[in-house]
Formats: sequence, C-alpha cells, structure tokens
Amino acid sequence: MNLLFVPHHCGGLSHLLPLVSLARLAAKLGHRSAFLLPGNFRELLGTKGRLLDHLALPILPIDHQGWLRTELSAYDLFAPDVVVDDCSITTGFATKLTGLPRISLLRTGSFPQGVSRSGATRHSLMDVRAIPDARNMDLKLPLSLAELMSGDVHIIPGIPSIEVLPVAIREDPRFIHAGPLLIEDYLFGHAATPEVANTATEEKGFATLRRFLDAQGSRPVVYVTFGLIAKPTSVLHECMEYLLTNGFAVVTSVGDPELTVSHPARYYDAPFLPMHFVCARALFAVHHSGCATYHYPILHALPSITIGTGRCDRDDVGLRLGELGVAVHLPATAADREFVERFRTAVNALSSDGILRQRHVEAERALAAEILQVESEFDMAEVLQAATRVARSRVTQRSAIGTAFEG
Repeated sequence: MNLLFVPHHCGGLSHLLPLVSLARLAAKLGHRSAFLLPGNFRELLGTKGRLLDHLALPILPIDHQGWLRTELSAYDLFAPDVVVDDCSITTGFATKLTGLPRISLLRTGSFPQGVSRSGATRHSLMDVRAIPDARNMDLKLPLSLAELMSGDVHIIPGIPSIEVLPVAIREDPRFIHAGPLLIEDYLFGHAATPEVANTATEEKGFATLRRFLDAQGSRPVVYVTFGLIAKPTSVLHECMEYLLTNGFAVVTSVGDPELTVSHPARYYDAPFLPMHFVCARALFAVHHSGCATYHYPILHALPSITIGTGRCDRDDVGLRLGELGVAVHLPATAADREFVERFRTAVNALSSDGILRQRHVEAERALAAEILQVESEFDMAEVLQAATRVARSRVTQRSAIGTAFEG
C-alpha cells in the first residue's frame, strides 16, 4: 500500500514529526510512504532544517505551498492508496475529488462539536476563513476547522484523559487515540551536532548540554520551552530572570541573548533539545501545552507550569492538565505583573518537596501508564483498513446519490 503524508505547509516540525512516527509504523507493516512538503520547508525551519537530513524522509519532488493542484499532482506521481495529513488545508478537498481514503490527525481545538473551555477563540495554526473557496469544483466550503479536518478516520496523537473527545463522538470508532507519536532524542542530537557521527545511544551527541547539566551539581534545573511554533510571551524573559536569580539553572529553546550574556553558567539555550534527556534531569518544566511538548514531562513524572498563549487548542489543554493535577496553569488573560507574581508562587510550590509536588508526581505516573497502554493498543493496520472501508462507503454513497439525481 502507498501512503502519502501531508503536514500543514506552514506548520513546521510540530505537524511533521507525528506523521514521521506513523510512517515508521507503516513501514514495519511493509507499506511504502512519501511526504508532500513545501520546496522551502528546510528554510522555513531555519536552524531546525538540519533535522530533515537525519530523518531521511522520502520527499516528493513537488513544491506544495498549500495549493490543491500540487496535492493532486502528488497523487498522479505517487499513486497513493491512502492519504494521511496533519492539518493540511488541501487534503480534504483532494480526497473528496479523487475518492481516496483520508486519515486526519486531530487534537483539542479541532474536534467536531468541540467547545473551547478556556475562553480563547482562535486556533494556533489557522483561521478557516482563509481557506480558498472550492465551490466551483462542487465541493462544500468548510465552515469550521473541524469540517476542514474531517476525514474517513481520525488519529488523535494523545490519550483520552487529556485529549478529551466531545460526548457526541466519544464512542465513534473513527476517532482513535494513538498516544504521543514522538520521535527519538538521538535524531535531535544529530541535527544539533552534525559533526557527531555513529550515535550509539540516545544520550550521545549532547556533549555540550551534558557538560552544562553536570556543571550544575546540586542546583535545580528548570526546562522552559514554547515548542516549535508558539511565540514566547513578553513576560517570559522576566520569569526566566526570576529563576536564574533565585538559584535555578535554565535549559530552554527560547533564545534570549540578554540572559546568555548575564547568566552564561546557568542559562543554556538551543533550537534543538533532547526532551527526554532534559526532562530526566529537570526539577520541573515550563511550557505552552503544545501537543508535541506536554507529553514529555508526564512521561518523566515532571511537574509543569503551563503558560497560556490565547489559543484555544493550547489553552484548553493547559486547563485540562491543571484539572488532572499535573500542572499549574497560568492563563494568558492575566496582566503582566499579576502573571509574574503567579509564576513566582507556582515556582515556589513546585520547587519544594511538599504535598502539591507529590500529588503532581503521582498524577503524572498514572497518566504515563495510560500513555503506554494507549500506545500498545494502537493498531496501524486496523486504522488503514478502517479508512479504506469508510472511504469506499463514502464513494459508493456519493455515486448512488448522483445516479438518483440523474434519474
């Protein structure tokens, strides 16, 4: 079976790496994969573009800038049996035109009949109003992100306790949780230090980071990240300054030249960070509740402070992590001074060995066990078969409607 993987054309690594994980599962089943990416994808990633070399993906020689015609060209070139996408704006149209099965990745913020609980109304990735009008091709114009992302089968890169489906679709077998769909640390190590070859273990290739962490001795380390797409808030500098001046070391993907100069011995930033490796050494994490981020602290029983970004998909997850007792959530609606004070209070609570921290650790261990269970139950072969069955039924139904209309 030929599987074509299509991430959002401007979504960066966050919407590519889950597809890489799925492609690897498909390869174990003997399926052939190809990726449809923008021609300038490497440049869009900036310093992170080196990772493409080490992933060694089979990328089609088509420059896909989010246009329907280029996705249809990919179908002609590769002849996929199934199309798997992560927030692609064209795959829904292309698969409806061709009748191909579509497997779509969904997260909180794009579920059908989902309602934001955080009060945020904007999604982090796109506004459906920016989608081109395809009604001239007899295709329905999507009125919501959920409609745009609607597939024959949907994979949720997470677990039911966190990526909570709306009641109306909770028992629908077409919505399948897969667990985090993460990639190994060693790939980031290669990309960050290209001079290091023949990596034998995940930890090799991180010599500079390891030396930094070893030099901290007993000083507690805090991991701060805003993922690969989100932009740091204006007060994050002050929050990291607070950590650095109160006895903490900071490892972060949030580059801050001022802190690099003022705290060279306790501040480490890099565009690539081996998140398993860092989380195993940190006291707690500070993050934005991105899907590609929040799983790592949970897997390492690491308490978190989650920072709101004003985007429904992230902030709803931040609220949920707080409800589950694995994070202290700081909403984006707080005024700057109030936000910093709340941050300081959360830091003091999580850096002690008190009851709050112990409850966080216990809750995360329970969620980590759920992650392992969901991952073990996810069946890529069954998902592919289900998508094919649903698509076949969809095409048959559409043909019957057309025949009846003609009659």
